[in-house]
Amino acid sequence: MRLLQEMLLGMGGMRLIRTLGLTPHIYHMNEGHSAFMVIERLQECMSMGMSYAEATARVRSNSVFTTHTPVPAGNEAFSLDLMGRYFGGIASNLGLSWPEFVQLGQMEGGNSQAFEMTVLALRLSSRANGVSRLHGEVSRHMWNKLWKSLPLAETPINYVTNGVHTPSYVGMHMHEILNQHLGPDWLQAKHDSPIWDKVDAIPDDVYWSARMTQKEDLLDALRARIPAFAQKFQLSRAQRKSMESLLKPGTLLIGFARRFAPYKRATLLFADPDRLARILNDPQRPVCLIFAGKSHPADEAGINLIQEVLRMSRDERFLGKIFFMEDYSLAVSRLLSQGCDVWLNTPRRPHEASGTSGMKLPVNGGINLSISDGWWCEGYNRQNGWTIGPVVSTELPSGAQNDYDDAESLYTLLENAVLPLYFDINDAGLPANWIAMSKRSLKSLTAMYSSNRMLDDYIRQAYLPCARRRGMLAENDWALCRDLAAWQRDLPVRFGTVKMEEIIISGADGNTMTCGEPVNIRLHMHLGQMRPEEILVQLVIGRAYASGNFRDSPEVLRLEPRPADHGDNGMNYSATYIPTRNGHYRYGIRATPVHKGLDSPLETGLVLWG
Repeated sequence: MRLLQEMLLGMGGMRLIRTLGLTPHIYHMNEGHSAFMVIERLQECMSMGMSYAEATARVRSNSVFTTHTPVPAGNEAFSLDLMGRYFGGIASNLGLSWPEFVQLGQMEGGNSQAFEMTVLALRLSSRANGVSRLHGEVSRHMWNKLWKSLPLAETPINYVTNGVHTPSYVGMHMHEILNQHLGPDWLQAKHDSPIWDKVDAIPDDVYWSARMTQKEDLLDALRARIPAFAQKFQLSRAQRKSMESLLKPGTLLIGFARRFAPYKRATLLFADPDRLARILNDPQRPVCLIFAGKSHPADEAGINLIQEVLRMSRDERFLGKIFFMEDYSLAVSRLLSQGCDVWLNTPRRPHEASGTSGMKLPVNGGINLSISDGWWCEGYNRQNGWTIGPVVSTELPSGAQNDYDDAESLYTLLENAVLPLYFDINDAGLPANWIAMSKRSLKSLTAMYSSNRMLDDYIRQAYLPCARRRGMLAENDWALCRDLAAWQRDLPVRFGTVKMEEIIISGADGNTMTCGEPVNIRLHMHLGQMRPEEILVQLVIGRAYASGNFRDSPEVLRLEPRPADHGDNGMNYSATYIPTRNGHYRYGIRATPVHKGLDSPLETGLVLWG
């Protein structure tokens, strides 16, 4: 059934687009579920007279792929037997043997008995990305074997961090004061616009009044649910009164609403119930935890997590202090985003590809309290919220993440940072320092994590470059596309005759370079059956970890060619590199085939390293 659904989405979706008379310049596959789109496009191009190689070049040129899943098990794969039932004829239509077709969905070292949708999408896309900076790094680790000749840092999977549609989530009262103080164009303002500086000028009492009005809507919704809860669990009148007593504007509301997948660790707060009870039962600092969300009907572990939250909400120590809002919906999501003071996020790093729920809080004056994962690795600036546990950016965790260490960090933050800041009231009856952090959160995160910024990133990084390349290939009835396909036909054989014969590096003392002093690189290479204009030679160099992986994207420096003195189809190449930073470096010299129809010289997958 799942395979049929994805055929309907990918292949049927393409036919629907054609039936509607639409002719897009760019095709964007959002996760592997739609990847059969490229199979349909290949068939379509070949039905118009293109060869398989020409169709592949055309389809790749303007296909974009976004992966959302940071764990191998989350990437869809189908058995070869099942694929054979539906795609045997399609392989024949493409002029491919069955093993050749299967190779489109397989990666070296992967499952040889499965066809992987993410592999198919990556093979036939010109641009690919994860959905946060950290997720881009995770994705490069996961799929690097598809580009086995490239260092990890150069694996061509970028990132575009997700964003939320701000108008859908900003509360009416916050929207009104932002319109009044920032002007009507604030929703379109970019993250670096001076408009955001005007947030500081909003009077604290006005700002706080809007926050409290929105919070009251959430409190009303919680109060309305108490009778049904009391009846279901046969609570006494006194217990019901006790539940209602905390639902007042001065109570700190901490929200947690999302899919109840085990890696999101919804019950991390319950690691030490006694300590949690001490935090929640301080009469001078009233706190309520509000949970909401659903699990997949077949996810027994997720269902158990919801049951654990419900069990804790009925515990005498937590009655009226832990709420679970049933029937999670977009309306409930908005209510929580607009009313919660703090948004809690506790995933097991790096399993949160991006996350978006916490992005909805800042525009409503809420503050994030999160593990350093997904978007929060980029969003946190040490002044606009709190990070639970270690603060990371793009480096992956070096060992197993300890739930109890994270719980300890969470409790400590609540006790020593979050609650003291919220309940620090000035002479005007306002939590001035809390409001200041809330404003910093709004200023630094609202525009940066909006769908406006996200779409702008996709346009600049993927759509425009792909559209330009597609236009170039399409000129003169796809002449360049056909030329590229013909050039690639015997390329592996011809490129296999290239040999690097001598590399000389001068200016370095043994294994040591000196900062600021030039290092000269010279190479003599025999081109074999390749022409000089078909070869690009580069120095790839950058600071590296002890493991040998580059710390960041390496520097890539072109070596300039000149004919060798002897006529053996040899060429000399040279460049000068000046190191500017201390540390351990890794480097290599590589040759790749080039053609003006390629999106990147690395696209062929053919690389000779020296």
